[in-house]
Amino acid sequence: MGSKKRKILIIVQTLSNGGVEKVASIIANNLNSEVKIILYENKVIYKNNLKKIILDSPPSSNYLFKFIRFIKRVWNVRKIKNTENPDYVISFSDGPNLVNILSKTKEKVIISIHSNKSNTKGEGKIAHFIYRLFYKKFYNKADSIVCVSKGVRDDLINNFNISTNKTTVIYNPIDFNEIREKEKERIENYLKPVFNNKVIITAGRLTEQKGQWHLIRSFRKIKEKIPNSKLVLLGDGELKEYLIKLSKNLGLKVYSSWTDDKNKAKNADVLFLGFVKNPFKYFKNSYLFTLPSLCEGFGVVITEAAACSLPVVSSDCNSGPREILAPNTDLNQKIKKTEFADFGILIPVSSGVMYKSNHLLTEIENQWSEIINNLLLEDKENIKKYKEASIKRAKDFSIDVIIQKWEKLLNNV
Repeated sequence: MGSKKRKILIIVQTLSNGGVEKVASIIANNLNSEVKIILYENKVIYKNNLKKIILDSPPSSNYLFKFIRFIKRVWNVRKIKNTENPDYVISFSDGPNLVNILSKTKEKVIISIHSNKSNTKGEGKIAHFIYRLFYKKFYNKADSIVCVSKGVRDDLINNFNISTNKTTVIYNPIDFNEIREKEKERIENYLKPVFNNKVIITAGRLTEQKGQWHLIRSFRKIKEKIPNSKLVLLGDGELKEYLIKLSKNLGLKVYSSWTDDKNKAKNADVLFLGFVKNPFKYFKNSYLFTLPSLCEGFGVVITEAAACSLPVVSSDCNSGPREILAPNTDLNQKIKKTEFADFGILIPVSSGVMYKSNHLLTEIENQWSEIINNLLLEDKENIKKYKEASIKRAKDFSIDVIIQKWEKLLNNV
């Protein structure tokens, strides 16, 4: 192509309220190319100066409408490709990936995979069955498949017969400039008394995959030993009513941003703050970040919390947390006891059983409470160690580092 600037189209559903969308926005903004972005809907919260092409094709819960809209997207994206004549088209997440592959013309098609495709949590059985068929039939037709972790790549290769030669691992980037700017913002006045305590914080959708009920159950025991500890949950989702009720049944005082008066927050033990545009100001003022997930694709929230010098305690779930916190270990090992890794603490993944309040803590939940109790009460040496380790590891996921990997991929596809 000589000195001609590459033309790239990026396909993603929206640029709002999601980790995949945020990654797509960062990559689109930083590639050394002429980039335009195709959106299903004109929903944008992530900053960008890109030219947008809106399909005006929102999602549907009706399977017939889903199929009809999918076919229309393939048709419309193919027309856009013929008009724009891009050198590459990069897509993010399952729906856009399939649209990208099926609308292929002359361009190089690059798809990105952000979760373990064998995982069924959070997906309807019919949808999961259909997607599995599509992965096996179509994903090998892409020119390159970018996986956000080695675990995601191995899952595709071992369970979906994806060609090893077509896959590459590129971790999700984090925007240090944005984090440094946003972590300076002041916490709301009504929450300042909360963050004067030892705050344990977690972030993610309130959904089965994230396993927050295990953390809440463990927290009751933590609260008994450390009365000034608080548990803050950032995120929204279908399990919010269950998690709020569980917290109350455990005898914990609860603040819910959806229903409660703000004056109630200062005396609460467990605080549900919902989806927040700026999690970093809360990370910066917390004591410990926790991720009790049952499964992950990568776990970018770990690297974002680490960028705020926050010590991390995470479940050792597939996949991502071990790659981030213990990159020099066997990524396929399954631990039974807590592991003090190079860049954070790993705890065995929980069973996923949604216990009610009257059940005794499981062995793994007890490990959560014991480790966090020790860190909050007396283990100042490990707190200091993991604060320093967190920021060191986070730098491996900076935009500059990750974009170099994308540029190398584009040059070699």
